[in-house]
Amino acid sequence: MKDKLAEFGFEVEPLEVGQACANILAQIIRRRSEGLSDDVTVLNYQRMEKGRTLKNIAPATIERRGDKLHISGKVITIHQALVPDDIGKHELDYIRALYETYAQKLNKDTFTADDVPSLPRRYAENYREQRIAYYSAVSIERSVRDIFDDGEDEFGKLKDDAWHGINTTYWKDYDDGYARLNAVLEKITSTTLDSCVLSQMRNLIGQFREERHLPHTGE
Repeated sequence: MKDKLAEFGFEVEPLEVGQACANILAQIIRRRSEGLSDDVTVLNYQRMEKGRTLKNIAPATIERRGDKLHISGKVITIHQALVPDDIGKHELDYIRALYETYAQKLNKDTFTADDVPSLPRRYAENYREQRIAYYSAVSIERSVRDIFDDGEDEFGKLKDDAWHGINTTYWKDYDDGYARLNAVLEKITSTTLDSCVLSQMRNLIGQFREERHLPHTGE
């Protein structure tokens, strides 16, 4: 879809494809209502307001309620990144690690995307949940990056906190990668993430606790 948009002159980041398509459709509907052509040439949706830094805002004034972030009385929508059917380039490292995990658990020499449809139900459900968790993390990372000038740095601190909390568990010996994955998922629920402001925002990281996972969306 990103490539298709590019053919028509719209340069869009992979995670913005849904928002861009919605914006194009809204413009077409408006133009038709005004008797104009469907020739949309520019995306006109507004990005989230920036100019603020997290360290200058009291964490107690920030709370997540559903898909809304409440900051000192102001409400900002957190756009949930949809989980696409096709694997995006940005999640390849994460997906390959999952494939290796399933290969070890199922005693297979290799595991590829072609093997996903034949996964036993418990592992198919795990695969679905891990992709949802990944894109949930992407949504928050993208939102805080767009809202706050230092949002990307703070999310980096959050990921570092998560890694330092689970690395001892990760490096232990396990029968297979799937056992390691489950041990890490359990460990992250009791890991204190307190070196960045994001962890102090009410309910922002709660869904990661519920899903038992904070995926590493970087390198």
